[in-house]
Amino acid sequence: MSATVIIENKKIFGKKPTLNDILGDNLSYGVMDEYYRLNDGNTGDYTVIYSRENIGRGFEVCFMEKSIELHLPYPNSVHDIELFHMTVVRLCKLCGTRIFDYDGQMADINQIEHFIQRDISTSVQALEHEAQLISSGKTGNVTLFGACNPLSIGIREVERFGGDVHKFGEWLNEKQQLDAYYAVPHFYLDDESEAFGVFAIAANVVSIIPIEAKKPMGFDDIEVNNWYVYLAHTGEETAGRVSYDRFIEYVNSLDNVEYYDDEHVVINLTEDDVNKLVSL
Repeated sequence: MSATVIIENKKIFGKKPTLNDILGDNLSYGVMDEYYRLNDGNTGDYTVIYSRENIGRGFEVCFMEKSIELHLPYPNSVHDIELFHMTVVRLCKLCGTRIFDYDGQMADINQIEHFIQRDISTSVQALEHEAQLISSGKTGNVTLFGACNPLSIGIREVERFGGDVHKFGEWLNEKQQLDAYYAVPHFYLDDESEAFGVFAIAANVVSIIPIEAKKPMGFDDIEVNNWYVYLAHTGEETAGRVSYDRFIEYVNSLDNVEYYDDEHVVINLTEDDVNKLVSL
């Protein structure tokens, strides 16, 4: 669920607006990889714009021949909602117009405050709906795509922010400010041409790992029977392989494991941990 804004470029002559016109000195950008992790500093057909100082879900921008299209995902932080609409105003001025298309309806930049409040209200409603689904047990969790990586909302998150969009924004920023490797699986075929999934984890690298190995969104067409972790020492090639179940069993015995979200924990294996795991 998202809001879509389309701005027509009314200037016949002169330079077309570019990404740099949006960024200024305080915004960052990137594109999502196939696992919905941000490739920072890259651009694509749809480029994610976000604030490094206050990371939420960001928003997407697409520069077309005669127009600019922007998408704001719901729910989002108040900070990103305001940032989105201030960007709309800036682009309208650069395009020589006051008018833009907001979800199929024509709007004027003097209505921006109205749309900010509308998007905040929509985000609150979306959060409350997700909280109700999780609290009632109708769903175990809800996965959202943050500006930097996916995030899973479960009962613990509901208890933290529920429908409070401000606390939701604080949570988004806190999780995505963590300097860590967001681990994802890669898929290979064994001798019987059956697919298996592999996570790569190295010693002394803070890593966000799933509590249970499963296919990420977008990989439904792959049937996976077995899951493994390839372990490596610092700066070295693979030290060995262990099944994901044994890996998680070992991780659960460690004292320094931290909760990340409903489906992930944060680990930092030592060289000794790698040696012990390889010997299992």
